[in-house]
Amino acid sequence: MDQRGLMALWGMFYNPKERFQPVAEKSPTWNRGAYLVEGLGHCGDCHTPRTMLQALDNRKKFAGGMAEGWRAYNLSSDKESGIGTKRTKSEFDLDKANRQLNSLTVSAPSDGIVTVLRNWRSGNWMNPQDFKEGDRVWAGASIAELPDISSMFGSARVDEVERGRMAIGQAGTIRVEALPDRELKGHVDKISALAKADFTTWPPPRNFDLTMAIDDPDDRLRPGMTATIRVSVETLSNVLLVPPQAMFSDGGEDFVYVVQHGRAEHRRVEIDRRNADHVVIKSGLQEGESVALKDPTLEGRR
Repeated sequence: MDQRGLMALWGMFYNPKERFQPVAEKSPTWNRGAYLVEGLGHCGDCHTPRTMLQALDNRKKFAGGMAEGWRAYNLSSDKESGIGTKRTKSEFDLDKANRQLNSLTVSAPSDGIVTVLRNWRSGNWMNPQDFKEGDRVWAGASIAELPDISSMFGSARVDEVERGRMAIGQAGTIRVEALPDRELKGHVDKISALAKADFTTWPPPRNFDLTMAIDDPDDRLRPGMTATIRVSVETLSNVLLVPPQAMFSDGGEDFVYVVQHGRAEHRRVEIDRRNADHVVIKSGLQEGESVALKDPTLEGRR
């Protein structure tokens, strides 16, 4: 028998003349892939090992083989030597990337006004700027808030000197710069337990955070508006007030400089009450007298 007869006999057993038949239970995408791999012999002829008679060993389909001295790797789903593990990892990485991409879209739970927060890593920690497009964020960073404008409140800082006079429930007023026609009523709702350093000035004072609930809110209020909060801690009538800048102290003695006829007179006074804006004089001054706001003795030494 010549070579052609041997090839015809080999083809009868190992190369049947059959057209590719799609599998009805599989998707069109799967059948297209199977056609490329099996119908055209694009992958199977190289990546399937052969028997001693050089026929494809379909028992080890796509398990790898040699093709004219070149190594064709295992394309099966075998997790030890195939690409099953790599495929699983690739799918995991793809799913992770899709989840991260979907998490970039944030949906608000309700309608409202978005407030962009401060970026404390913007480089200027004493005066941080709001987050903006292009800023680098980090895990757990708060970028924006959706405040509930139906329950607005005012926040302020209380000096250490005044903390002892503050109490929950004290009445107060809130005057918002954007609403000059109204003075809102409220009451002290919260006072922080610990003092915090305020680094907006130097040396940094230590203040307490105070929250003022608004008893008669206005629909025009918006988050972030500037306001002045006043808390009524005590009512005094018929008292003599001077600004804190007029008060001086030396050796535990409080005194002022009374200006008369162009000259400053050193006069000891007794203080009854004081806060950041006013000093109540109990004795030592009379109504109508003028006091100096600067130490005149320092100006004379220059």
